[in-house]
This record gives sequence, C-alpha cells and structure tokens, in this order.
Amino acid sequence: MKYDAAFEALKRANPEPDPAALVREMNQRPEPTTTVVRDHPGTAPVRTRRSFRWRPLLAGGMAVVALVTLMLLPWNDGRNVLDALWPSSTDVVNQYMEARNAYDSERALALMSEDAFLLDVHRMTREELDLGFESLRVYGMQFVTFDCVNRAGTTLVRCSYQMDSRLSEIVGFPPVDGRIEFLVEKGRITSLVHDFNFADYAPTVFEPYIEWLEAEHPGAREQLFVVDDGVVTPILTDSSLALAERYLDEYDRFING
Repeated sequence: MKYDAAFEALKRANPEPDPAALVREMNQRPEPTTTVVRDHPGTAPVRTRRSFRWRPLLAGGMAVVALVTLMLLPWNDGRNVLDALWPSSTDVVNQYMEARNAYDSERALALMSEDAFLLDVHRMTREELDLGFESLRVYGMQFVTFDCVNRAGTTLVRCSYQMDSRLSEIVGFPPVDGRIEFLVEKGRITSLVHDFNFADYAPTVFEPYIEWLEAEHPGAREQLFVVDDGVVTPILTDSSLALAERYLDEYDRFING
C-alpha cells in the first residue's frame, strides 16, 4: 500500500474530534502534571500522575478567610469595614438635629429605626413625629447652638445645646442649656433621651404662661396640655396645636403690648 493510501485509511479510522466537545471535556478533567523520579543513574525514569483539583478550592477558601479577617480589622475611628457601610453615628445625629431645627419630621423619621425609642421634650413617639415636630414649631423650640460628640468605642452620641423658645422670647429669658443622648445602630437612631432643663425653664418661663392661661381662659390648660409621667407636655392634635398658637399670640400681646 502506498503512503498516501495508508494515511487516508488511518484518518478514516481516527476521525477529527469535535473541537467544542473537546474543550468541554478538557474543562471537566483535572489538569494533570507529570513528575520524573530517578532512583539511580542509568535507570529508566518513573512517571507518576497527580491531580491538582484541590488548588481552586484552597484558593477560594483562603479568599474567604482573608475577607472575614479584613471585616474584623478595626479602623482608626473604632469601626470595622462592615460598619463603614453606614454613616458615622455623629453624622447621623447631626443630621437629626438639623432636621429638628427645620421641623422636618420626614427627614428625621428617615434617620430612625422602625422600633426607635423616644423620650423627648415635647413627648412624642415615632408614630407621632409629624405632630410632635409641629408642636416644636408652634412653641418655637429652636437650637441656638449644639455640639454632638460620640463616646469612643460606643454607639452613644451626646449632644449639648442651648435652646430658645417662643415663651422664652416673650418674657425675655435667655436660651436654656440641655442635652440629648442618642444610640445609633447601622446608620439609624435606635434611642433618644432628652434631658431638658426644667429647673430653669419652668418657674421663669412656663409657669407664668400657665397662670395667665388659667386666668384668661379657664379650662384651656386641659385643652392644650397633658401630664405624661409627671411632665406637662402639649396635646398632639391639629385642633389643640392651632389653639395653642392662638393663645401664644395673645399672651405675647399681653406681655409686650
């Protein structure tokens, strides 16, 4: 048989494989490697095969370990990489204080967790924030200054302030000092406790207004205020707040002419 005829017969006996099928098969197979071992000079080499399928698994496992380690490493401000997904506690609280000064209940609500605990002045729950902020506007409760500081290593933020109010302005009393303490988790306020300076504010500012109110409008006190855990706080209804605004205007005219 001639060489050409023999080569043609060999091709028919071993047809060219499908390239796509060959690629799929190669991807499924472990990549082999060959190691040559010589025991003594002059002996034939011994060939052994080993599979390195464990290498990708090891590489993936090391990547997971590295990622977890990175997440647990503290940053300079005491937060880790996961905490950095949210704004700092101080930033969140400063935004709340600005929203409160603008009587923007929608913005303030967005900064709170769904189960946030509030012990505020005026008293309000998270669900009452709209009317609560409206009561702050009616009574002119406004931070003249405030400074918020995060306690190192915690989520506690303490804001010291000076607060003005319409009642203070009517009688010419200076802004009162006070503070609000916040707890912040994952970029949301979870707790707010307001330490208001009633000792200075009540006898000089609030009580004279109540005395005038009872003298000029008997029964009005019960329309405007409720006692909540020993603290007199505005009733949060549209009608009550509208009445309060009217009486404040009248009280201002009575005091200042």
